[in-house]
Amino acid sequence: MKRFILFAFVILLFSHLLPAQDNKVEKWDVYEMSLPGPSAPNPFVGIELSAVFKNGDRTFEPEGFYNGNGIFKIRFMPDNEGLWTFKTESNRDELNGKEGQFVCTAPAPGNHGPVRVRNQYHFAYEDGGAIFFIWDYDL
Repeated sequence: MKRFILFAFVILLFSHLLPAQDNKVEKWDVYEMSLPGPSAPNPFVGIELSAVFKNGDRTFEPEGFYNGNGIFKIRFMPDNEGLWTFKTESNRDELNGKEGQFVCTAPAPGNHGPVRVRNQYHFAYEDGGAIFFIWDYDL
């Protein structure tokens, strides 16, 4: 019994060093954070919010937005597998300095990434796969 208690204590003590199981997102999927913030007098005006996302030497800074009911959101699409860290920046104390991390995993089958222009007149997924659009015209 003592061994079990010691084992549980060690896991609890060091669990904050490991990424949470639900804190994972696939490459090219959307990581979304929700932050409670001010809802009065008008949260659409005068509140600045962004987050700095880092993975190695890569840095991105998407802007946040007010989503209603006192909730602000920031969305980010990681394009590199591995550990990503983030820290919010805001002119409001309740939204500023929020830190966290998540693990970007390999994309699942069928997740080819965003569509980009390739060779000026064609389209391709981020992973290089071709994409074809079929339009049905009633002439």
